Amino acid sequence: MVKHRQRPAAGAFFSNWKSSRAPFWRKIILAARNNYVKLRTGQHCCGNFGEVGC
Repeated sequence: MVKHRQRPAAGAFFSNWKSSRAPFWRKIILAARNNYVKLRTGQHCCGNFGEVGC
């Protein structure tokens, strides 16, 4: 049986954004990259748990 992951909560996105110590420009790059991976693979998670945009 295939186990499907639940969609991450919107609060997780914001908590990852706030907890990241990266500069603002790096957060924008990480969010764009991680969201691109999610769109490309059709999954709800990019696999980089705890990073901005995941």
